[in-house]
Amino acid sequence: MYEMANVQDIVAPGEDYPMTQGNLWINNIPVFMYIYTGNGNITHGETATGTLWDSGNTFDAHADHIVAYSTNASNGPFIFTADDEGLLDADNPDLTIARADTGIDIKWGNGKTLSGTLMGIPKAGTDNNRVAGDSVDATLTDFYTAGHKASMDMFYEISIPLAKLDISAADIENNGIGIMKLSTFGTSGMDCLPYDLSMSDNAALPYSKDASTSAEKEDEDHITVPLARIGKAFTPGVVTPTTPVEPTVAPTQAPTQAPTQAPTQAPTQVPTQPQPSVRLGDVDNDGKVLIFDATLIMRHLVDIPVAVFNEEAANVDGDAFVTIMDATWVQRALAGIPVPYNIIPSE
Repeated sequence: MYEMANVQDIVAPGEDYPMTQGNLWINNIPVFMYIYTGNGNITHGETATGTLWDSGNTFDAHADHIVAYSTNASNGPFIFTADDEGLLDADNPDLTIARADTGIDIKWGNGKTLSGTLMGIPKAGTDNNRVAGDSVDATLTDFYTAGHKASMDMFYEISIPLAKLDISAADIENNGIGIMKLSTFGTSGMDCLPYDLSMSDNAALPYSKDASTSAEKEDEDHITVPLARIGKAFTPGVVTPTTPVEPTVAPTQAPTQAPTQAPTQAPTQVPTQPQPSVRLGDVDNDGKVLIFDATLIMRHLVDIPVAVFNEEAANVDGDAFVTIMDATWVQRALAGIPVPYNIIPSE
């Protein structure tokens, strides 16, 4: 089950769309569930010609099943799996469980989120001259007590038979599964849970067909955060335990004679490795590597002014150019994914 609240009446009341367009359930907007069960070929969302349903979404995480449907359930649900090369083919019946055979049940309702409270930043919209990554006045408020109208808030419940994923409840308890939910609009991802910064990396750029709205509707998003886990936690790879080292036994007797002569030559010094002049990823020079540093890189790339920007620290891969990949390396390091650069995340 997940909830989708439309808080535009609080954060950006001056914007007409989508407040006048009705609830999500009247629209045919694609939604994807990326699932990793451990039973099936690994996919990263790619097809032979692009991405599934031309969504523009790919991901680092392992997934072996993708459940796809639309917000009004008029398209799907389908369950897609990959071929031996990791590619998806929606037209291949051997790789696709069609709508009538999935056994998936989709229900929704609206009027208020089931959570009862809806926490957010009331001054976070473009009406308040705010931009992505802005941390000024970030006090959380319950939007319901702030006057939010709940008539367009929705909640969805998706029931997926485990047998259609080739697993059982015992598999989830013993091995766990990974899952991510991604919502789209236009031809691109707009939000995902767990959240990935690629969802907002082009928010400040204009949409090619309408400069008054965002390029997020049409950009390609590569997701680097790991899937959420249900059941047993997942540890990739095989961990080989280190053999304990026996402590050295101290001698039972002190040497009978001290050295009679000091060495005539100082020992040769071992050369030390040069230390980097900056902490990689610490873009704002606050001594920490945080998700906000990746945000600063993305803001820099779209020419949004930032108070402090250490270009040497931002150029993580040392290729002389600050690119979106530098932000991606920071995100991966913060998510615990090994990276080939000396990024030390802050706790």
